[in-house]
Amino acid sequence: MTQHPSTFLRAIALCMTLSSASAIAQQNQPFDFSYSVSGSTALRPSLIFNDGRDIYIQPSNPTAPIRVEGAKSSRQGPYVVIEGLPDSFVLFGAGKDRATVRYQGVSTPDDQVKPIAVADPHVAKPAPTIAPTQPTPEHMKVETAIASAPAESRNPFAEAPGTCKPSNLSSTSNVAIEFGTGSTTLNAAGKQKLEAEASRQGLQSVRILTAAADTAKVRTARGIAIGNALIQAGITREMLSHDGHSAIPGMYEIEFTVSRSVPCIKGSPVVTFDNDRLTVIATESELSDVMYEVAQQMKRPLVVEGEKRPEIVSVQFASVPYLQALARIGDQIKGNATIVLRDKEIVLRY
Repeated sequence: MTQHPSTFLRAIALCMTLSSASAIAQQNQPFDFSYSVSGSTALRPSLIFNDGRDIYIQPSNPTAPIRVEGAKSSRQGPYVVIEGLPDSFVLFGAGKDRATVRYQGVSTPDDQVKPIAVADPHVAKPAPTIAPTQPTPEHMKVETAIASAPAESRNPFAEAPGTCKPSNLSSTSNVAIEFGTGSTTLNAAGKQKLEAEASRQGLQSVRILTAAADTAKVRTARGIAIGNALIQAGITREMLSHDGHSAIPGMYEIEFTVSRSVPCIKGSPVVTFDNDRLTVIATESELSDVMYEVAQQMKRPLVVEGEKRPEIVSVQFASVPYLQALARIGDQIKGNATIVLRDKEIVLRY
């Protein structure tokens, strides 16, 4: 699956990933990101994974029509949900747009799974049942990275020695704000969200997108309230802009764009994990090395199932929500391997 530059609508869809994935997919089901998409670039999802029962597709354009052929589907929040786990199906959009989705991962044999209950640290709700792998047979090599081990201290955004020039990576994140009926005042939770994003290093610009259904007078008043809160959080007026409407009905969207300078990496990958976002800089790196660093930063054990084989990946992204980040790494897998996220571990399955 080839990655493409983020658009505003893609950013809006991604801002809901963490909460929606927990609410719509079963919170503690393993997320498997081993899908490839070929065909129209307009239909390439910003995120696609399965939870062991159904497939969840997050369109890059959440308002564009999508029809599925070869599987039964429905709309659930920001997702197009495919019932079951078909190996392939076709997405149809407007006009002649079409894209084929294929599963390329490795499944856990049925005789190696049984349901258990695990608590999800990100969701304050009773945990549903999941089906993790049983102890691996002796002929399979299983390596576990202890999550509690201190990760090596390194700065992914520092200048690296060498002749190559550092490059800039940009990423966007969105905060959704909902006002009470007739109110033009931000609540404490809304202010905290804005302050958290405004404090991020490398912040370049902030864009306010208003609710289209509000009157011009209400949009102006609420926009001013958001702008004042951002300025109080340290954003300068030169960084602020307003040039559109939110894609979420009734909600105001504030888009934060961050740009950071990253070095040319030769050798080991560089990974950081901050506020549920991953930064990964890896050029021609071994997949298992990348996932080891990811697991350490996320403070989860990495379990390698099956016979480990060489698999080279090249990825470079900054401050991306971790579900999308794992999907981006999965996109680069050329061989027969699968990345699976479970509640308390990350599985690299060969």
